[in-house]
Amino acid sequence: MKKLMISVLWVALAGCGTFQQTKQSESGSFLLLRGDSYHKILQIDEQSPIVIGKETHGFVLDGERVTKIAVTPGKHRVTISTTDGKIGVDRSIYVSEGNTFEIQVP
Repeated sequence: MKKLMISVLWVALAGCGTFQQTKQSESGSFLLLRGDSYHKILQIDEQSPIVIGKETHGFVLDGERVTKIAVTPGKHRVTISTTDGKIGVDRSIYVSEGNTFEIQVP
């Protein structure tokens, strides 16, 4: 009986030593635009301007409408302006692989 108890205890303890970890990550790099970005013009480096809302898809995150834009990893100059040319955001950023850089749009 003692050997049986020791064997059961040994099996139970051996099962406690397993550990599995799951890591979720999205491949690619992104800009996440928060705030009043609808119908504003996004310029990334020297690429063609993007009209936010017309050429992009937004979604609701934490009760706020956001827009997620794929970018290549690295350094970028981001400009966000109104349709009449008033610049709200003009900054240089660095986005690493697998990360999302958040920009608050005024």
